[in-house]
Amino acid sequence: MVKGQRYNDAAEAVSEARIRCVVTVPWVNPSKYSAGVREARASLAAAEQDLSANKGSIAAVARSVGKVETFHHHVELFRDKLLLSAASI
Repeated sequence: MVKGQRYNDAAEAVSEARIRCVVTVPWVNPSKYSAGVREARASLAAAEQDLSANKGSIAAVARSVGKVETFHHHVELFRDKLLLSAASI
């Protein structure tokens, strides 16, 4: 960050000028930033666990959908083929 200031006396165009330059160096004070790093790592670990749990849930839903489709196929088979052939006997 760079800031500039200018002070004028009564008769002069510029009597005093100051320029200040500020540079933040995060590796000079690591304890200040280590808590933020730990918190970010903990958030990442929690998000990865949530993702893993969600993948398991999605797999369970996919298996259930497969079972329902198979059951639906069996119902149609029983209704359309087996009952009609039994009725014609």
